[in-house]
Amino acid sequence: MLGLAAANVAGVPLVTWMGQVFGWRSAFGLVAAGGALLFVLLPIFVPTRPAGEGASPLSELSAFRSLQVWLTLATAAIGFGGMFAVYSYITSTLT
Repeated sequence: MLGLAAANVAGVPLVTWMGQVFGWRSAFGLVAAGGALLFVLLPIFVPTRPAGEGASPLSELSAFRSLQVWLTLATAAIGFGGMFAVYSYITSTLT
């Protein structure tokens, strides 16, 4: 969750500035270039590991039976919902 918050603190002002100076297509181009770079670098730097005994997508979904998982997801949804709600009013607040 820290990556999303950091991206909003650093990335949003950067691409807003780029969009104002170079046009909105430059901001989308930067995000696309970052995604393409990640697509290339991820398989290189993240090691491949074999699946464990009995591992399956269905067994992974069994985590949703835990109340702790649902509380964590709710905390994230409420926290990020509040953070993004502030962006709706940031311009009027700052001016």
